[in-house]
Amino acid sequence: MGRGSGCWSVTALTRDPDTDAAEALAASGAEVVQADLSDMASLRNACDGVFAVTQPRSYERGGL
Repeated sequence: MGRGSGCWSVTALTRDPDTDAAEALAASGAEVVQADLSDMASLRNACDGVFAVTQPRSYERGGL
């Protein structure tokens, strides 16, 4: 379940929630949360209450 909504929702993690891509995700209904893979505290905070995590890979860009 997403952050207390009572139904499934999408939470998108990003280093910069002010980018056009992050704003587009928010406009489509995702909750956009700032987090950085090199900052464990930001990841813990961003994942609080999250049921599952998936990591899309971009093979065109060589992964992460």
